[in-house]
Amino acid sequence: PDDSRLYIADRRNFVVRMVTLKEKEEAFITTVAGTGSEGDAADGTAADKAGLDGPSDVCTDMGEGGSGEVVYIADCDNHTIRRLAWQAAAAASPAGGPARRTSVPTVQLF
Repeated sequence: PDDSRLYIADRRNFVVRMVTLKEKEEAFITTVAGTGSEGDAADGTAADKAGLDGPSDVCTDMGEGGSGEVVYIADCDNHTIRRLAWQAAAAASPAGGPARRTSVPTVQLF
């Protein structure tokens, strides 16, 4: 493709980075979420101001008909899945929260 993206969960630096790969051009690395310090943030916080604590994985979804890219971040030490929608440019938590839970099957964070 003409414009491809690779997302990297940089756990020890508390950020998610995006590498933009363009044919016949240099790659660019951008921090798209996190502040560089461990933390947590309320839903609606700008992605570059949203504290992360151990982002461990990243998944993307282009939406129906390519309507807009959404990035899901496994914020491991906050026990949260963060959602970053490019149109909103703000982080949200569709699942989980910062509280620790036991492995009792009847207790859910959702």
